[in-house]
Amino acid sequence: MANRQTTYKGVDVLKLLAAIGVVGIHVDAHYSPLIGRLAVPCFLLISGIFFFRKYDFLDEESKTRYLNSYLKAFRNAVSFLADSIFTICS
Repeated sequence: MANRQTTYKGVDVLKLLAAIGVVGIHVDAHYSPLIGRLAVPCFLLISGIFFFRKYDFLDEESKTRYLNSYLKAFRNAVSFLADSIFTICS
């Protein structure tokens, strides 16, 4: 069976807008604070939906590899953030 990938253009646009909202929070953009407050949960919800949508169809070995890859990326992001904060504050 061919691996068919579905694209959700509306969700992609919403995720892009949420990502822009998240960036706007961090650069102190002058727009409605409500947009920034909604951007983070919206971005996380959409990302979580697609993460678990793929995760549900994997076999046990693939689930472990998939989860480990996300945990490694998360660990690297936290490490980068901590290093950045330490560099800025020192």
